[in-house]
This record gives sequence, structure tokens and C-alpha cells, in this order.
Amino acid sequence: MTYSKIPSVVILGHLRFTKIINLLLILTEISNLKIYISIDGPKNLGEAEIQLAGIESIHNFIAEKKVENVFLQKSDVNRGVSAGVIYGIDWFFKNENFGAILEEDILIDNSFLDHIRMNYKYLIEDSKCLFLSASQFFEEILPTTERTKSSYPLIWGWATTDEKWKVMKSLITLEKINRGFRYGLISRFYWAAGRFRVKNFLVDSWAIPLADAMHHLEYFCLLPQWNLSTNIGDDEYAIHTRKIPTNLKVSISKREILDYKEIHSMKVDKVDKMIEKHVYKIRKRHLLAYVNAIFDKFVDNYF
Repeated sequence: MTYSKIPSVVILGHLRFTKIINLLLILTEISNLKIYISIDGPKNLGEAEIQLAGIESIHNFIAEKKVENVFLQKSDVNRGVSAGVIYGIDWFFKNENFGAILEEDILIDNSFLDHIRMNYKYLIEDSKCLFLSASQFFEEILPTTERTKSSYPLIWGWATTDEKWKVMKSLITLEKINRGFRYGLISRFYWAAGRFRVKNFLVDSWAIPLADAMHHLEYFCLLPQWNLSTNIGDDEYAIHTRKIPTNLKVSISKREILDYKEIHSMKVDKVDKMIEKHVYKIRKRHLLAYVNAIFDKFVDNYF
């Protein structure tokens, strides 16, 4: 197995400074780790005050713990969910060529970095593998010595290279996608509707168009043998994550990452079907998803 150097990490934040400090407590235990923190700008004066106090708490933490190699940027304007994430990752990859991306509402285990280092060679050698994910929602039904793949981007903690990030950005901004006939009508309408909503500013998301493109153009992410992250963002600052479904509240597995030899034989399609059912909750009612999206756009324009 080829190991990478210790990857750098970027934390993407807005208002959850207590959670950012919790991430720093975990990450600063690792020697020589370079940590970047990108803060999207405030929407109003109230948020500006929260950010002023929060950034001061970060500087105090750095001083008290005598931490080195922590770099912080703050946007003067609020870019929003999608543009704010892209802005932070672009800044990160101007300085690094490989690393992990964590949003402020993600909690990880240190073994996530072991997972990244162990699979670095696989990431750079397979042109269709865009990133390494920290999420594994189905560990109870998978062998514990093997990995799985999914064409859906599970982004509760992930890692990639600067070159792969360029590919991901190009997929996010694609104008047209040939969804073909390999996948069912329900899935195709669901993702077409999602991209339509993002393109027409009904939803602020970078993950929806990425999922649409990765799935239909057969890119994938590599999933760990067991779960290494969890989302703790269903709080007062949540935008999309109002309530995390119980079935996705998978605890972080405190187990040693094994030097696994091969990817699990379970086909991508089977893993994707489980994700469609349990993560995205795609159902028959989504046959009307695209029609509903067009109607919502009409209402948004004229009412």
C-alpha cells in the first residue's frame, strides 16, 4: 500500500465557531498538520458580531495551544452555501495540491486521515475516482476488510487533489447532461429537477448538480470500510439540514483502519440504490419532480 504524506485540511465555516473549535481540538493533536479555515461573510450586522467574536475565539485557541500552521481567511461578503464552499476550496487548493475538506458541522475521527493516506494512490490512479469520502452508512452489511464505491458524492468529510477538484467544479457547472436510459425515469427526473432548481436559484446547493453529474457520467467516490464522520449541523444555524434522519445518524466507528487490499465486489449500482432509498429518499412521487420544479419557478417569478 502506498501512503501519502499527512494531508492538509480545510474547514469551511460561517457561524458555528464552537464546532470549529471542536474540530481544531481533534486536528491539532496531529503533528505537522496544516489547517486552513475559510469563513464565509456575514448576511447582516448580527452575524457580523457573531463572526467577530468567533474569529477572536479561534485566535485565542491558537495562542493558548501554541498551534502552528493554521491559516485563516474571511470573506467580506456573504457568498452563500454553494459559492462560499467553492470559494473556500479554491483558496485551499491555491496553497495545497491534496487535502481533506470539512464543513463546520462535520465531526470526524482521526482515522479519517489514515483512510485518506492509505487510498491516496488509488485516488490519483483512477481517473473516475473524484474523492475519498469519510461516510459509510451501510457498514453493518459490508465486509469490514473492504471498501465500496458510490457514484453519489457523500461529502460529510472528504478528500481530493487540486486536479480532481477542477473536474468536480466543471461537473457542478455543466449546462447539459446526457442522462441516457441506463437509470430509471424516477431517478432521472429527480436529478433533472434538482439541477433545474439550482440553476434557477430556487435552491442554493453545490452538491445537487455534482451528484447529478457524477451519477449519470459514472464518476465515483471511494467509501471507507466503516463510518468515520457524522453531521452535527441540525441546529439554529442550519440552512438545509433542519433535521438529520435517524437512519443517517451513524455513529463514528472507533476502530483501526485496516490496510485493505481490494474494493468490495458489491456493484456501484447496488450501493447507489441504497443511497437513493435511505439518503436521498427517491420515491415514485418524484416522477413529477421536474414538473413541480417548473411550477415553483413560475410562482417565484410571478407571485
